[in-house]
Amino acid sequence: MIPLYSYEQSRIYDQLAINELHIPSICLMENAARSIERHIENAHLLDGSDNYIISILAGKGNNAGDGFALARLLLKFNIKIYIFLLFEEKEIKSDALINYKIIKKIAQNNSNLIIKHLSNQEDLSILKNSDLIIDAIFGTGFSGNLPEHICNVISYVNSINTIKLSIDVPTGLNGSDQISYLANYTISLGVLKRNLFYGKGYEISGNVLLGEIGTPYDLSYRLQTNTFLIEKNDIKKFIPRKNKASHKYQNGKVLIIAGSKDYTGAPQLVAQAAIKSGAGAVYLAFPEQFRHLISSELIEPVIINYNSPEGYFNSKAIEALIDIIEKVDVIAIGPGISKNHTTLDAVIQLFKKYPVKLFVVDADAIIALKILINEQYKLNNFIITPHQKEFADLIGISVDNLNKNLLEICQNFVYTTKAYLVLKSGRTIIFTPDDKIYINPTGNVGMAKFGTGDVLTGIISSFISQSKFIESSLISSVYLHSLSADLLQNEKTEYSYTATDIIENFPQAIKNIIEN
Repeated sequence: MIPLYSYEQSRIYDQLAINELHIPSICLMENAARSIERHIENAHLLDGSDNYIISILAGKGNNAGDGFALARLLLKFNIKIYIFLLFEEKEIKSDALINYKIIKKIAQNNSNLIIKHLSNQEDLSILKNSDLIIDAIFGTGFSGNLPEHICNVISYVNSINTIKLSIDVPTGLNGSDQISYLANYTISLGVLKRNLFYGKGYEISGNVLLGEIGTPYDLSYRLQTNTFLIEKNDIKKFIPRKNKASHKYQNGKVLIIAGSKDYTGAPQLVAQAAIKSGAGAVYLAFPEQFRHLISSELIEPVIINYNSPEGYFNSKAIEALIDIIEKVDVIAIGPGISKNHTTLDAVIQLFKKYPVKLFVVDADAIIALKILINEQYKLNNFIITPHQKEFADLIGISVDNLNKNLLEICQNFVYTTKAYLVLKSGRTIIFTPDDKIYINPTGNVGMAKFGTGDVLTGIISSFISQSKFIESSLISSVYLHSLSADLLQNEKTEYSYTATDIIENFPQAIKNIIEN
């Protein structure tokens, strides 16, 4: 696991270096600039041509100071460097001012270094012709609305087809504006900021790299974090282990309550995913009168019929499923069962009747949880797998308000309800009742289509039923589900693969982990 830190923790980290290790802040800035320079070299962003141009957009604080120091270091490559000041010189303060005075002096005798105020069409043409544009405008200390002229500059730069790099965080990530700097690379200084790995940060930060500031590797141990980026190396030990002497009923028993006369694809995806990810016994409950709508190719799962002329899960179905419910390890419920009141009442009845059963709750069944939450019913044995809109509706807020304070809102939810939360999005995030946050690094935009969430429900249910360990099963399920999609992206592109493809390719995802 890679530890991730909040902005406040990153500031504490800097203060530990300054106050306890007695590293002057100007030295931290110099070390940061040297680390950024190394990353630029290692990423082969300098092609060595005589007409290579780097433009640095400079603010007025420490972020700009890093940019000024970086400009001085990059002069050794004998390339053209433009520094565009976005504020008046008199506004530059502290260590940034020290580095600004240095480069201003150098610029008097070095024609490769040009300092300008960004103010006219000629300056815009320089940006357009730049090979690399570096964002050194605002760091983690900025919040609120960006000045209008900064918004205009960022908007123009985002429209340019050139490589862009941000120092520490992309400008606008912490602001309330819609506009943000769209970086190909972000160098997170000192520690990795967690905001860069989910939500808006994930969308705009590009490839996130750690920038060293000259502190010992163990200084970060002084910071207590609860947020982690999942690593590939973590997954091998989290995949459920198979006992050579075990039989099918010892390899995980899953009951899937999904589908209705209106939705027949979702239950089949959940069932196939559970089988393909290793569960020994998979049961699919479905209305008897509409069983003919289930594909004849669905061979491995055992279909358990219940009487429902209307074609929906109901309270009578619970009685028909009692024997199966009592012997399975996990119940997956929700995909395609519909949102009608009779079904939702039956779902609530099921939850209350079996308070110690493990439930993986997805899609339509999530709606039923709202009543339990209002009754302050503890969801200790629940794994809830909503996408952002479903979760926002569950807790009664807008998606916009959720994203403004996503981690804290979700942490509060699991602390209050005692449930596990798997929040599906571009970067799926796992929240545990004991205050752990795991951000999944795998996955791609091709997963944003019908059925992929149903597949994840099946995999999660299967892995938990096999291992009986919820946290490790969630981590490995989420990672492998998205890894399967990543492998498909290479083969079929993000446009063409389907949820079924993810299931069929799942063995390749497991092999990718086990054999490497």
